[in-house]
This record gives sequence, structure tokens and C-alpha cells, in this order.
Amino acid sequence: MIDILFLSPPRRHDGSNYLFNNATLQLGSFLHQNGLDVRIEPLIGPAWRDQLERALSFWKPRWAAISCKWWDTVYGATEVARYIRENHPGVKLVSGGQTATSFAEDLVAQDYFHAVITGDAEVPLTHLVKGEPDCNVVLKANGVVSRLPQKYVQPRTGGDKLQLISDLTEIAPTELLYQAGFTAPFVWTGKGCRSTCSYCSGSAFGHKKLFGRTGFQYRPVEDVISDMQALSPWTRNAVMFDFDPVTDPGREDYYLEIARQLPPKRYHAAFYCWTLPTKEFIAQVSELFASAIISLDAQTYSEPLRLRLATKKQIKPYASDQELLGILDYLRNFPNIHGIVYGILGLQGETPYDVERGESLMAYIQDAYHDVLQPNGVHTTPLSVEPDSLMDRNPEKYGMTRLRHGLDDYLAFTKMQFYSSGQFTWSNQYSEEDPHPYGVHQSHEDPARVFHDFKRIQGRINDKSQRWDAEKAVRSLRLEEGRLILNLQTRSIFQDDWRLILWAAAEALSRNLPEVVINTQQAHVRVPPAQIFPFDDQFGWAESQWAQIRQARDSGKLNIRYDLGSTTDLGFLVQ
Repeated sequence: MIDILFLSPPRRHDGSNYLFNNATLQLGSFLHQNGLDVRIEPLIGPAWRDQLERALSFWKPRWAAISCKWWDTVYGATEVARYIRENHPGVKLVSGGQTATSFAEDLVAQDYFHAVITGDAEVPLTHLVKGEPDCNVVLKANGVVSRLPQKYVQPRTGGDKLQLISDLTEIAPTELLYQAGFTAPFVWTGKGCRSTCSYCSGSAFGHKKLFGRTGFQYRPVEDVISDMQALSPWTRNAVMFDFDPVTDPGREDYYLEIARQLPPKRYHAAFYCWTLPTKEFIAQVSELFASAIISLDAQTYSEPLRLRLATKKQIKPYASDQELLGILDYLRNFPNIHGIVYGILGLQGETPYDVERGESLMAYIQDAYHDVLQPNGVHTTPLSVEPDSLMDRNPEKYGMTRLRHGLDDYLAFTKMQFYSSGQFTWSNQYSEEDPHPYGVHQSHEDPARVFHDFKRIQGRINDKSQRWDAEKAVRSLRLEEGRLILNLQTRSIFQDDWRLILWAAAEALSRNLPEVVINTQQAHVRVPPAQIFPFDDQFGWAESQWAQIRQARDSGKLNIRYDLGSTTDLGFLVQ
């Protein structure tokens, strides 16, 4: 028997589109260091219910902790809880995370969970599992829901027990660590915000209400480096940073200090910048890291709307189109950096002109900068209401109509998505009979307007991306003296050009050629580890295709030769 089993719920009934909440590694490490028996298990792929049953039967936990950080997992979290209640009624259920904190009383009152941890969870969860709850928790006793005071906030000074344990296999299976490390190698660097973006539940208002946190805090550099070292066997030295407090002029220096304490050119970093980075920062990132992503947040692709909203402090500080394009131009100077651009469709005050203006800028960026962007490096997302965002709290202030008002509405939409085959945060179809796909729209507009604009714009982006993917594949392949040569060229290890290796080998087999040469001298290549194949649906095609190629290789029918670059990790291809 163990004390607590941590679970990240599936977003879909078939276990697809799985996203592991890396925070459970932090929580599990903390509880483990405080003397509790902890296990973290995946719930991924079509057999997630079997995985759950095996974990419950084998570990026999006293508590099951089901993450509910992102609002689009709320129905999946309640489904996992329902299964445990019906089949293992002796297990106590607790949830936590930002969304669970928003709906804490309802989740407990409606008997989805025995308890919900509100805000930061390390100390409150430890006390709860030890039978001594004293803060940051909503409970039900004798049919009455009560909330214990919100007293615990993670200390700004960090501490040993807020680090990952050095050997994560003590609390998690290797296949989960490989899957999380390859798909989302997130490392926690800080928390908090001072911005007042209307759409974000992680704004200054959200952090103060949900976590009792004001301002922002950075983790000690030594704690971050310790976590990177603990994760490196599973991430293959890749790391994702998603913390960038926009009002702090020293935020770039913080990351450069981390980088300077790392072995030169060993790590690959993805920076999700909340505002435009400086050119000096980009140059230092290129010098210190083996490769990197610089992700740029346009917020809205319409410059006039961006200015109007930034002036009202309803989004992050304003940057012009010229400044955004100037950064993309500058990225061309660094062969080991590539870019991504993000923006939101449907923000308050958006007009038909703004939609036209934004669509034009997206098309221009995709055409003009495809050399420094991934083929799908231009992203747009329809605005969705988030629990405890400023827009959720006061939609009328922004001229918006809110169509999700509480837990039941979020459950209704996420249940529909749980049993659908579309994207997990929006629908492929629009129907007035179903819950609105975004839960909010401008009060004067047709509720379906953003859906139709997004579907048109995203379709155009996808078509162009797919065409460029195909063109790049053809350009990379050359027939020479009875063999195929694949010359890979990438700017960072986060690009998925490893897929072309399987394609080239399959092409050689189809042409009855005896050899394929894979040249990665001008590429950073990270191939997924084979350990994630059995349960992660997104790699199923690769497993079956590699089986055929490996058989041909092992039988001598196909010779695969590699001319490797300095940052090439072949993963399953050498097995």
C-alpha cells in the first residue's frame, strides 16, 4: 500500500491528445522527501482505464490525486474520479490545480472529490495525506462543505524540498518520464504575474484570488539547474521555459545566468516569450545553447487592435508589426534558432477590418519567414473564456457575452469534447444545439462568427504548411549511385524532421535500393525514445513503419548509414 497515487487525466475518451502535468513530478518529489510513499502513473492511449485499474490494484493507494490544472481536463478528471469511486471506494479522492481551485466548493459539494487543494499544494497536500489538514483545502464533513484558510504560498526562496528528486524512477515509470520528457520538457522557473490581460486566468487577479500570490517570483537558479539535471535523462537535454514577467527588466538576465552555469552548447531550449525579446538576448541564447526556439506572442495579429487593447492594459504591452517582423528578421542571423508566432482571434473590440488585417499579417509572416519558422510556425487560437479570468469575472466591461457560467457549463463542453474526434479545446463543427465552442463572444456579433473565421484561417495555414512540408521532404532527398541520400537541415532540435528518416528509408525500400544515407551534419535531430510507443497514439505510425524498415535492415536488404551531426540523438532508430 502507498500513501498517494498521482494521475493526470485523459482529455479524450480514447486517451489521445494526452498532456502530462509536470507539476505532479514536483509534488511527488516533495511528498516523497517528506516521508510519504508516492507513485505517479500515466493515463494515456486507448487502454487508459486498464492502466488505471492496474495501478490501483497494484499500488493500493490510500489517496488518489487527480490533476485538474487546465480547464479542458475537468470532465476527464471527474471521469477518473468516477471510476475510482465505483471500483475502489476505499480510496480517497483529491484534486488540485488552477481549474480545481476555481471550482473547489462545487467539486466537493457534488461529491466528485473528497477534497480539493486550493492554490499551491506542497505543504497542504502533505498535511492532508498525513491526516492533519490545516490550510488550502476544501473538505466535506457531515454533509457540510468547509474551506480551510488559504495560508500556504510557495516561498520565494525555494528550498531543497522544492526540487525534483535526483532519481525520478523512484516515483514514476520510465515510459511516462520518456513521454513527458520528449513531448513537453517543461522546467519550472517562476510563478506569478502583474499584467491584467482580460482573457488569462493567470493574470495578476487570478494569481491573487486563486493562489494568494502577488507579483511574481523566480526560483533560485541552483534549483532550476538541479531540476534540469534530474530531467535530462528523459528530455535528452531539451528544456522548455514558459515564464516571462513582462514588467521586470531583469528577466532576460535571469535566464542567461542559468545558461552560463550549464555546460556550453549541451542543452536545447524553448523560450515562450510573453513579450518581444531583445536582440542581445537572442544572440546570447544562440551562443550558449545548442539550439533554441524563440516563441513570439503577437497577442492579436491586428496591429490597430493590439494598440487599442494595450493602451487599456487589457493585454500585454504593445509592440508594433515592424518590431515583430524585425525580430523575425534578426533570427535569420542564427542557424541554431527558429521561431514560432502566436496570436488570438476574437478578442474584445475585434472588427471585420481587424480580422482582415490579422489574416493578411499571418499570410505574410508564413510566406516571408518560412526559412526561420517551422512549417506550421504561425499559430492562431480562438479566444476561449477561462475560469477566473477578468473576462470571466466581468464580461460586460469588455463588451462580451459569457456562455459558460460555472462548473456545470465547463463539464458540459468538456464532456462533449471528451467523446468527440475533434480538437480538445475547440470543435470542428458548430451547432446551436451544442455548448458554444469558446464560451464567449462579442455581444453585438453572431456567436458563430469567430468559429467560421478561425476555420477559414486555420485551413489556409494548414494547407500551406502541408505543402511546404512535402516540398521540404522532396528537396532533402537525392538519388545517387544506386542509393538514396537524405540531407536534413533544421534550426533546432524541437523540429520534427526525424520523421523524414523513416520516410527516406521507406522510399529506398519501395525503389529496391540497397542503401540509404542519412546526413544530419546540418541538423539538430531528436528522435523519440521507443519506450513511449506502446501507449502514446501520436507515435503509433512510427512504430509500425519502423518495424518493416528494421526487418529489412536486419535481414541485409537495406543498409542504413548515418553521417551524424554533433547534436543528433537517434533514439529508437539504432535498436
